[in-house]
Amino acid sequence: MMLNSFLNRLFSGLKTRLMNFSCDVNKANLFFLEDQGKIRVYKSDEFTFRYYVGKAENRLGWLFQLLPRESIQTVKMYLEKLLDLDSSPNFILLTEEQKFLLEDCVNNYFPKYKIDFQTDVGDWDYIYSVEKMAALLGKDFQKKRNHISRFMRIYEGEWRFELYDYAELSAEKLDHIKHIYSAWLENQDYEENEFLISEKKSIEKIAAGTINDDLQLMVGILYINNMPSAFLLASVTEDECINVHFEKCLEIVAQNGGLAVLNQQFAQQIMSNYPKCKYINREEDLNIPGLRKSKLSYKPEFLIKKYYGKLELKTDFE
Repeated sequence: MMLNSFLNRLFSGLKTRLMNFSCDVNKANLFFLEDQGKIRVYKSDEFTFRYYVGKAENRLGWLFQLLPRESIQTVKMYLEKLLDLDSSPNFILLTEEQKFLLEDCVNNYFPKYKIDFQTDVGDWDYIYSVEKMAALLGKDFQKKRNHISRFMRIYEGEWRFELYDYAELSAEKLDHIKHIYSAWLENQDYEENEFLISEKKSIEKIAAGTINDDLQLMVGILYINNMPSAFLLASVTEDECINVHFEKCLEIVAQNGGLAVLNQQFAQQIMSNYPKCKYINREEDLNIPGLRKSKLSYKPEFLIKKYYGKLELKTDFE
């Protein structure tokens, strides 16, 4: 896929120290996927291996979870153990740094093997400045401010936003999440959509109130006339980055600027309650044109590029 200059410019701002902001290392994402059987877990004495069971080539394979700070000797041990499980492993959702780390190890210690990488822009994470999303200043955000102004004119004095740690949610608040999601789902054709099916299972589990506190989940709910109208689910990836998993809004409220208000209110609360947090990861766009347009409209600081590739024996050694 050809990438436009805007996407390339965004990616050029990626900094190595931000590597851990990827949504694929987020504890809540891993939990939901493992819970649904979308990730199979294999353990050795030294390592935990996770195999992603998807349908496409870039979603069927091993998640490489070692970080750049790991020594090349550790990566060598990791690959030796993994090759006992899979003689030709396909790696998916690798960041740029993980790709370099893996290539370096293969070139130095596995001369019989080769690995060629590809990328799919639909896998790239969108990373935003909390401060900019909270303020929405400047001409880049004029349309967002217009949406919020429309919302305020229509619902003046009738709305409120509440942010909760997941453990604080009452049964009533959990029902509010169910109500919003059920209403949103009525307008979706999800039965053949792998990602929406997975999302539905995750939200049903969230609304059941059975999630472990260790995932550091939080829920923001937008009320209009005391009626739940939109919600957002997020969790902490690192002190400097919070990952937004889901944003759902009743259709009429979304048409009147509800999503813009939801995102701004959330960013403002994060600034107040999580002062170390500088970035919000709103995950990938899955090559969905409308979703890409929406994510780009918030002017991300940069994108985290992802790669996939298969470790194979060179022809000479087959």
